[in-house]
Amino acid sequence: MGHGGLWPGFRTEFLRIPEADLTVVVIANLSTIDPWRQARTIARMILADLGRLKSGPAAVAEADVAPLAGTWFNAEEPSLFDLAWRSGEATVTQNGMPFVLARRADGWLAAERGSFEFAIKQAGADKLAVDLGAGRVLEFGKLGARNPVPNELAGRYVSADCGAAWTIARDGETWTMAVSGPLIAGGPLWTARGLDADTIEIVSPASWTTATQLAHLVRDNAGRITALEVSTGRIKKMRFERTE
Repeated sequence: MGHGGLWPGFRTEFLRIPEADLTVVVIANLSTIDPWRQARTIARMILADLGRLKSGPAAVAEADVAPLAGTWFNAEEPSLFDLAWRSGEATVTQNGMPFVLARRADGWLAAERGSFEFAIKQAGADKLAVDLGAGRVLEFGKLGARNPVPNELAGRYVSADCGAAWTIARDGETWTMAVSGPLIAGGPLWTARGLDADTIEIVSPASWTTATQLAHLVRDNAGRITALEVSTGRIKKMRFERTE
């Protein structure tokens, strides 16, 4: 059992293993240190010294990841993630956040940290079964070439739920988003990337992390974009109505 915490420049981890009467606490004032991993390394060393360390599933190897590396997408959810072998580990990047996969006893590759509800298993050629938590297992397909952002996306979109307004415009080959609202105080412009015919990916840079969101393009009978339905890891289909 455990819980971590972080703030720019600080990271912590509290880990408890009741069966071994063992508690490990790691506190760091350097954001490049990984207390989650350090706490478990310390716990393994202690349990091995006590002769109480049990063997687990085999580690994930690069050969396990190579056939699955790439970008995976489910348009209905919508949800998108990248899978790559990075720094000697199977790494998923979802909603702008990277996390490492480990092998479970049942054969699935799952987020090694409990703060990410995520597991994958190959379900066929260019198909993955993805467990997003709460018993929701969806099929993802491997993404090929991205569609360009449609020219008719330019305009102003407002969400009544959060009071935010997005003004989307094209600047050469780049699509930018000026964002205003009660929780926005300056910062760099957001950008938009094409995904498929009805979805765009929004990149939101911040001072210490970069988040991504997916927006489904809602069209009227004439094909005109009338709204965006925006989804993140925690928010699903928040609606932004087009006002101009």
